[in-house]
Amino acid sequence: MLIYYLLVLVMPLSEHQFWARDFGANITPFKMLGGICVIYAGIAVAFCDRFPQFLRTWQARLFLLLYVMVMVQCLANWGPPAANAVLHWTSFLLLFFVTCSLVTSVERLRWTLFSAIGAIALASAYVLRSWQKYHSLYADFRAEGATGDANYFALAVVCFLPLALWLLTTQRNVYERSEEHTSELQSLRHL
Repeated sequence: MLIYYLLVLVMPLSEHQFWARDFGANITPFKMLGGICVIYAGIAVAFCDRFPQFLRTWQARLFLLLYVMVMVQCLANWGPPAANAVLHWTSFLLLFFVTCSLVTSVERLRWTLFSAIGAIALASAYVLRSWQKYHSLYADFRAEGATGDANYFALAVVCFLPLALWLLTTQRNVYERSEEHTSELQSLRHL
């Protein structure tokens, strides 16, 4: 499962000097990590007690419908842009398979969300450093860092910031409750 959390953690770093390094034939460490996760998910599905219900929700069915529509459109207008779209959408479909196969409990979902929030925090450090270094050198500079497009980074931050704030407030409440419980236990021991 740690390999999947690592995949989620490095996902926003699409232009990172290590994760985007091309070893030839358009093979990158990020794609190798994704391939390992696909194999791991396949093994997990093969040895699980019950088969995951990938299409149980309407969102999953609509995603699969969108994937089929994109594939039909790409096959109708075949060329280099269409081939690139096929690769991108197939990687989305494989990520859907991996996530549905591996995130099978609330605890795993929690750790996946923590990994995603950590990924945004890590990417934010790269974006802030990029801004710090280059904002005074270029007119209309848009900080990207290792994240690629600034718009995609902003979308990821806007999506995960409310989740991070919610988890922060719920974690604090759990921590405060455990402190109160500990102090109650200590006061009972002194009796």
